[in-house]
Amino acid sequence: MSIRVIGSLYPCTLQDTGRQGFRAFGVPLSGPMDPYSFQLANFLCGNAAGGVALEITLHGLVLLFEEDMLIALCGGGSVPVIEGEPVACFRPLLMRRGTLLAFRPSSEGCRMYLAVAGGFQADRIMGSAATYLPAAIGGFGGRALKKGDLLMRAEHPGTLSSPMLASLEVTPRTGGPASWGSNPFPWLLDSDALLRFLPGPEWSDFSASSRLQFETDMFHLTDKSDRMGCQLKGPVLTHQLTGEMLSTGVCPGTVQVTHAGVPIILMADGQTTGGYPRIAQVISADLPVCGQRRPGSSIRFRQVSMSEAHELHRLRMRSLMQVGQSIRLRYGL
Repeated sequence: MSIRVIGSLYPCTLQDTGRQGFRAFGVPLSGPMDPYSFQLANFLCGNAAGGVALEITLHGLVLLFEEDMLIALCGGGSVPVIEGEPVACFRPLLMRRGTLLAFRPSSEGCRMYLAVAGGFQADRIMGSAATYLPAAIGGFGGRALKKGDLLMRAEHPGTLSSPMLASLEVTPRTGGPASWGSNPFPWLLDSDALLRFLPGPEWSDFSASSRLQFETDMFHLTDKSDRMGCQLKGPVLTHQLTGEMLSTGVCPGTVQVTHAGVPIILMADGQTTGGYPRIAQVISADLPVCGQRRPGSSIRFRQVSMSEAHELHRLRMRSLMQVGQSIRLRYGL
């Protein structure tokens, strides 16, 4: 079964949970910018949490379904439409053969995730299908999708997808959404984002005024932001370090500050080492919020303790697992 790409405007890539265990060799994690929406889309069409799904950046993508498919759409950045009518997100959705699905502009969020029952076929490099564009590995030939590409389903829908399909109250011709859905993270698309953080290794090397500004002033994403990092515009941050720093370990969520005083939040495709001072580390529970920011979005920072960071992560993971469990219970599995 297949989906044909009719048109694409912004980068859209195939992703799984990421390339685990290779950061020591300089290989970034990659994977979804918003792991919550990614996993939720997989759950809602009967897949395991890490099934290969399509990450759609903003709008402009047009897809033709060449076979009937059970899918789910979660996230933001665009409004999915069929024949001009908006499509329900955050719920199972049967797409009929011959249906055109287009993604129109939206004012909320930055990335939408499309999962299909059975997952997408993708190139696996170092144990992962995640697309890493700078090295041209993983996903669909290591690149973003373009007009004419044919996306194939990896395998037949699993034991959960079949009863989900059978329960949909849809017409034979048009298909349609389930009467139920789940979106435990509606705040991901809020216009004003709060990112909680732990002090970075060089936190105390920044001036007192810069530390205060980092925690109290508002920042905005610039148009230089991408999957590697989110560059912020705001107060110039100054530090008291002299000379050049040795390259040190960094990871998604690390906030580095350039020589010009500009903070950059490293994201899914961010490098594994860096020579800029690290003022903060965005906690894992809030990284998906950052993944849904678009250029011009506002961001504020708030410091939390390590115990708070652990608790927030635990609560987010519990919310996701509860969605998966409730779907299985719904169908007696």
